[in-house]
Amino acid sequence: MKPRWKNRISSRSSIVLCTFALCACAVGPDYQPPKAPVQQSFVTPGDFDSGQPLLTWWQVLGDDNLTALVERAIKGANLDLQTASAHIREARAELGIAGAAELPTFNVSAQVSRDRYSRNSELFANLPFPNPLVQFTDYRAGFDASWEVDVFGHVRRSVEAADARLQSAQANLRDVRISVAAEVARTYITFRQTEAQITLVEADLASLQESARLVQMRFDAGNASELEVHRADASVQTQSALLANLQADKGATMDALAVLVGATPVEVAELLKPGLAVPTIRAERVAVGLPSDLLRRRPDVRRAERDLAAATADIGVATAELYPRFSLVGNFGSDSVHPGEFWQHASRTWSLAPQVSLPIFGRGRLTSEVSAREASRDAAVSAYQKIVLQALSDTEAAMIRYDRARARLTALEQVATQLDANATLVRREFEEGRSSRIDLLDAERQARQAEEQRVDATGNQATELIALYKALGGGWDDAGPTTLGGTDVRSTSNPMTEANAESSKASGGGR
Repeated sequence: MKPRWKNRISSRSSIVLCTFALCACAVGPDYQPPKAPVQQSFVTPGDFDSGQPLLTWWQVLGDDNLTALVERAIKGANLDLQTASAHIREARAELGIAGAAELPTFNVSAQVSRDRYSRNSELFANLPFPNPLVQFTDYRAGFDASWEVDVFGHVRRSVEAADARLQSAQANLRDVRISVAAEVARTYITFRQTEAQITLVEADLASLQESARLVQMRFDAGNASELEVHRADASVQTQSALLANLQADKGATMDALAVLVGATPVEVAELLKPGLAVPTIRAERVAVGLPSDLLRRRPDVRRAERDLAAATADIGVATAELYPRFSLVGNFGSDSVHPGEFWQHASRTWSLAPQVSLPIFGRGRLTSEVSAREASRDAAVSAYQKIVLQALSDTEAAMIRYDRARARLTALEQVATQLDANATLVRREFEEGRSSRIDLLDAERQARQAEEQRVDATGNQATELIALYKALGGGWDDAGPTTLGGTDVRSTSNPMTEANAESSKASGGGR
């Protein structure tokens, strides 16, 4: 027969074990990463590589000035990135607030008060002795503590939701970083395009002015009609208007670039080296990877998946409100009206009390709250599935546009080469006296117009390449932490996309 004290120990141990078992329970659905409809390869034909896209894709354009501007923006100068970084700090603080509820709270208090009670109050009316002490100084000090025993997982689900929202904010920063890099590069290319077009249009304007002068001379000599004079003058005015428009576009583009890199227009004018050519693409083949890699790499997909995880945890938080909440509350201190007796044993006060609260009335409201959180979770599932499909669609469309832009550039390069050769022949004929000055000006103008189209096609190809890399989610490091403005943004794992990647590899997915 066991001694009685051993039975008490066994009974207390059972109570402790049962308490821990209850604490391990968390109501509400456990998060399960959704299945994504991932195809094994991209369907767009073209000269693409199945390797991983470049991290610093802007270096493909071979422009050091562009590289410096992009890196300035993504390292924290861009204000949108600073805003996203602040949201990460906010989410991290919210996680700290949610996690603090798992620990007991302690409060220390001290008080010295001068009190006087009414002799005619109910406190003294029935005292059996006269002249009780009604005025005194009270000395009081102590501490109180409380701890909510998270039996049904209210706190744990709150921490889970806050952690998912922190990871969502981190993914949002990466998404903004990709967008900023792409926008800086696109705006820079537009600036260089406009700059090159201004140079060509200025040459065209000088040529048209020369042609108009020659037509006027022929008209004065009676060898040209007044209609030809009007047409020549109209061409000069049209070209002048085009030049003015391009000059305005150049200034507007420079201002937009200044906002993107976090600088004033004066500062960005100093950063831009004048007279550089439109960036050209050096890579023959563009690496696009596999669709499974795309979903793991794109931050907007990660953000949607983390938002879904947070919405799922919110259901557990709302469900836990339907169950009892248990707390332990206690306090300890000393209270005395005589300073010399403050530390005596008789002055000590303490209390220890378990508390339980259970919602009885208003459960309809709490049940509706659970239903609302479930609907929010369903909406997050739909949003996630839409973003996955949008990511695949964006990439396929960007691949098509880039492939067509490359073909257009190839054709226009041939046209420019042919018209340049034609201008050379006409110049030779002019020097030999077999062609007029106007014929030479027209041939040179046609060659410049073809060059304008080639410059436009070069910039368009570079712009479509930027759009392709943006769709691929290129521009941030998936292997390690990224620091921005003092914020440490660490790469978070995505079980869903990792599982899809493994499935794709196992099935022999590839191009």
